[in-house]
Amino acid sequence: MREYPQRPLTERRASAGRAARAVELLRRRGTDATILRYATFISQVATMYSYNLNDQAELLKAVQYREQAMADNTVWWSRRTGRTLLSAHNGHVAYGNSRPQYPYRIQGDLIREQIGRGYVNVGFTFYRGAFNAFPPDGGPLRRVVVGPAAPGGNEHTLDKVRYRDFFFDTRTAPAVARGWLGHARPTRDIGAEYPDQHKPVVALGTFYDIIIHLHRIQAADLL
Repeated sequence: MREYPQRPLTERRASAGRAARAVELLRRRGTDATILRYATFISQVATMYSYNLNDQAELLKAVQYREQAMADNTVWWSRRTGRTLLSAHNGHVAYGNSRPQYPYRIQGDLIREQIGRGYVNVGFTFYRGAFNAFPPDGGPLRRVVVGPAAPGGNEHTLDKVRYRDFFFDTRTAPAVARGWLGHARPTRDIGAEYPDQHKPVVALGTFYDIIIHLHRIQAADLL
């Protein structure tokens, strides 16, 4: 993942073309559906890296392609197995994009478009604690500790609930709570890198079906 994007763009685009042709050859030969899907995964990765990642417009196309591919693959597994549990960052499973400066549709929204209310998502919020993330300027995964959530944000208010840790369904919450959940406020939307330059603003009630709020989290032990 670090080295491949550094290869010449012409080389990456040629690889994507060969991967796509390989998938088409397998399809014509009537290859087993699971094997064909595995080949499609490889082709999708090659296609994502065939964009010019140093160009902002091309980068957005690559991000959108990735979200669509992840949604399509999840729906494929769900239809094949009957039920699928997807585990990902809040920013992927949500129904909205917390980064308005980057106008692309999110995996969760794309999944719901295909299977409707058969998709139920869960968002996590927390008040304080530790987690693992990559530094934005590069480097190995490391433990990050953050203090209490700032006043005015979603997490700060949720932590005032009398339960230390709790979950609730935003779709069936009382009217007063749904009104509060419908307004966008600052929210921690932490992905693979931290700190992040963008300042996410999220209306929890429109982004998630269910919310799990934890007072304190702890980083997983790295192997």
